[in-house]
Amino acid sequence: MEYLRTHKNFWIGLIVCLLIVGALWWWWQGSSAPSTPLSSTATVSGTSGSNLLTALSNLQAVKLDDAIFSNPEFQSLTDFGITIPIEPVGRIDPFAPLPSTPASGGAVLPSNIQSGTASGKGK
Repeated sequence: MEYLRTHKNFWIGLIVCLLIVGALWWWWQGSSAPSTPLSSTATVSGTSGSNLLTALSNLQAVKLDDAIFSNPEFQSLTDFGITIPIEPVGRIDPFAPLPSTPASGGAVLPSNIQSGTASGKGK
């Protein structure tokens, strides 16, 4: 009994946390259950197919008027687009080893850097 009195705040906190976790679990379980299964074996009804055909016939009935392109106001519009310059094409396989790479796997140094020096100047 002495233990419960000295650790009363701990037990109250533990019970409150368990109640909160239980309430959240109950709430998520109730709201996450789908009303219909995600997959069904039922065949597609004819109404959805007829809706698709109706939409398709409505789209085919649309006639676009291209007279707007000959309108002087349309022709007075200015294109503010940026032309993209042509860039040089890289290697076909950028991960393939370079042809000048030695077979030993060592690094190829430029001609102005000597091996074994930190500053690039010979001794």
